[in-house]
Amino acid sequence: MSVLILDTNYSLHRAMRQPGVADLTTTDGQYTGGVYGLFLIVRRCLKEFNCSCCIMVWDGGHSKRRTDIYPTYKSRDVKRTPEDQQFFLKFLGQRAASTLLMNSLGVPSVTLPGKEADDVISFLCRHIVRSCNEHCIVVSDDKDMIQLVDDMVWVHRPIHRETVTQNNFQVITGISRDKWIIYRSMIGDPSDNIVGIKGVGEVAVKKILDGLKEPTWDDVVRVCKDNIKYKWAKNVIVDIDTYKRNQELIELNREYFLPVEISKVIEQCNGVSYDEDKLLKNLSDLEFNEAIQTLPKWDMLFRRLTLLKDLKHA
Repeated sequence: MSVLILDTNYSLHRAMRQPGVADLTTTDGQYTGGVYGLFLIVRRCLKEFNCSCCIMVWDGGHSKRRTDIYPTYKSRDVKRTPEDQQFFLKFLGQRAASTLLMNSLGVPSVTLPGKEADDVISFLCRHIVRSCNEHCIVVSDDKDMIQLVDDMVWVHRPIHRETVTQNNFQVITGISRDKWIIYRSMIGDPSDNIVGIKGVGEVAVKKILDGLKEPTWDDVVRVCKDNIKYKWAKNVIVDIDTYKRNQELIELNREYFLPVEISKVIEQCNGVSYDEDKLLKNLSDLEFNEAIQTLPKWDMLFRRLTLLKDLKHA
C-alpha cells in the first residue's frame, strides 16, 4: 500500500483547463469543472497505485527564504489580463469546493502559510518514509518534484502519462538521479523565473556531467577547464554564484520547518474522515449526479483510506 500526495494547486489548475469538463457549471452558474476533474484524478490514482492514504497539499504562499535570496523569484513582468483575473477567481471558488468534497471523502487538505506546496510535500515524504515506512506517490508535473524520487518515493506526472521511479529516472529525464540537482541549478527554471548560467543550455550541461558520478561543483569546474576553448565552459567557471543561488532555490530539503509548523501539518493530515452524509450533500450541491448514481462502484477506494496517524509505526 502507498500514500498518495497531491500537488493540488497544480492538479486543480490542470483540471480546470481539461477539455470536456473545464466549463461545467451548476444550474445556478457555479463553476465545477475543476472540482470534478480533480475528483477524477484522485479516484484514478487511488485505484492505479492501490493507496491506503491520500493527502492534498496546497500552496500557502511564496517562500520568504527564497524571495530573500532572489527577490525576483516567481515574479512576472506580464500584466494580468481580465481573463487571467477571471480564471483566478474561478480557481479560488473551486479550491474551496474541492476541499469540502475531498474532506467528506476522507482526504485531508494541508496548507501552511508562507510555505510552498513543494516544500510541504518534500517534508511529508521524508516524514512518512521515516516514521511510517510507507511508499509515497507524488502527483505533479512540476519538474522540481522529480528530485524527491528514491527507492521509497515515486513522482506520477499525469500530463506526461508517466511515473518516475528510481529505476527509470535516467530513461525519462535523460540524466541520472545523482546529477539532477546540479543539472537543474545550472540551467535554471523559467517557470519560477530562476535564470540559469548565461549561455549554458541543457546540451552543454549534459556534456559537462557525462561520465561524472555524484558530481560536485569542483568536478564541474575541472571538466570546464579541460574544455576552456568553449564559451560555455568559461561561463560556468566565472558564474559559480548563479549556480549556488539556484541550488538554494531549487533544492527542496533546504526549507526549515518550525516545530509548531510540523505539528500543524501533521494535525491537518489527521483532521478528516469519510462521511457519507456530507459526501452526498456535497455531490448534490455540485450536481455531480453520475457520481451519486455510481457511488457503490467507486466509494470503497475512499472508505478504505486511513489517516496518517493510523499508518504502521506512525
